Amino acid sequence: MTLPHERTRSLVQAGELLAEISKDHSLPDEIRAQVKVVLRHYPSSKEILLIGKRDEMADDPFGPWLSSDTKS
Repeated sequence: MTLPHERTRSLVQAGELLAEISKDHSLPDEIRAQVKVVLRHYPSSKEILLIGKRDEMADDPFGPWLSSDTKS
């Protein structure tokens, strides 16, 4: 089972990976352009952590889906 901090870390890392791919000139322009379109709407690390903070504060019987931290 994936824990909230693991899920949060994965989302942050995915954003970082997309940013790297968007700058990789060894890839075709079309791929980099598609990644840039995705990144335009992808939340920043700060936004992901804020969503995690909100999740932690919510009164959800299943607990938070994200975390305000990427470490356990």
